[in-house]
Amino acid sequence: MAYGTRFGSTAEIADVIGATLREAGATVDVLPVGDVRGIEAYRAVVVGSAIHRGHLLPEVVAFVQSSQELLGRVPVALFCVHISSPPPPARDAYLDDVRGFVRPVAKGFFAGRFDRRGAALLIPKILAWAVPPIDRRNWREIRGWARSLAPLLAGRDQA
Repeated sequence: MAYGTRFGSTAEIADVIGATLREAGATVDVLPVGDVRGIEAYRAVVVGSAIHRGHLLPEVVAFVQSSQELLGRVPVALFCVHISSPPPPARDAYLDDVRGFVRPVAKGFFAGRFDRRGAALLIPKILAWAVPPIDRRNWREIRGWARSLAPLLAGRDQA
């Protein structure tokens, strides 16, 4: 599993997805996209990204683009994390940057966490400290989605 995160929420979700897949019997490596040194040995790949200003993180897009040939040979699942996780079809636009490079067997769209560090990117830091932390992650939904991947990745021993 390769993921991109800004403040850790997507990394925490990736860890839970990885643990859930392990419980289903898969062997899973969970790595930031910058730490992935090749995907040739994997039989399936899960790619996750935080959504920043309506788009996947640039490093995730670059990973998918540079790995498109190999990703075309294995099942791929994609997930996105945004504070509000809007309903379809609006959320499907999050995948526009990679749509031509990969055909996912599954897509997950999850609400995330927003804290003062994230607020500081949008408003003056002095005001950001007044923003209460918001955590909209639904761990039951996330684990359920991860369990639903098991049949899609059946016969695969790595994700």
